[in-house]
Amino acid sequence: MFLSAKDMLTLLFEPTTFFRTRMARKVSWPLMIGIPAACVVLNFIGTAIFAVKEFRGMAGIFTVSQMPSIGPRGAVGLAAMSSLFYPVVIAGIFVATICLDVLVGAGRSFSLPKLLELYCLAWVSQVPYFLLRVILAVTFVPPQLLPLRLPFQQWVMDALVSYNDALAHNVAILLAKNLGYASYAWLIVVTMCAYYAIARSTVVRSGFIGSVLYILFFVIGQHTFSQ
Repeated sequence: MFLSAKDMLTLLFEPTTFFRTRMARKVSWPLMIGIPAACVVLNFIGTAIFAVKEFRGMAGIFTVSQMPSIGPRGAVGLAAMSSLFYPVVIAGIFVATICLDVLVGAGRSFSLPKLLELYCLAWVSQVPYFLLRVILAVTFVPPQLLPLRLPFQQWVMDALVSYNDALAHNVAILLAKNLGYASYAWLIVVTMCAYYAIARSTVVRSGFIGSVLYILFFVIGQHTFSQ
């Protein structure tokens, strides 16, 4: 029902060996649900901290301009919606793999529940990234607004441009974004190791499917790694 520390290390550094070992065991529904759920929670925490700090840093702009603001609670709500993207990614990768498996002429000869379990287990590889992202969010300091000056309308416009530009070059946000790209690439590699193990596929076929999945979901989910 649970993964030992040895299992997790094997998954991180020898994913093919881990998945071949798991194939001999029964499908574990608690693990299938628990691991993606843990990733969703960790992503929500990191995103919520980033979002709340960003909106609090802009409080002066909303006060001066009297523009409506969603506030910290709204920022937390946006973080929750963003976190729900990850279960969609799991389902999308699962369905896309089956379609591509048929497209390349392999033909399905494996258990779909077992494939789904292995794909969910592959998300253990994302836990270090999500933990690091929470740490980056905690250490993140929003940029300072420009000094208030007249006319207020021009100051609001200049302050928004300056604030967004500073966010785009913030070290914590850039690290979180680039680590997200790298982590997603590693997720696809681990996922294809699961496919390679269960479908007894060739390295070339697994690599082709993995490349298509990476391009597809990188384009669709690129906003997920942005703050």
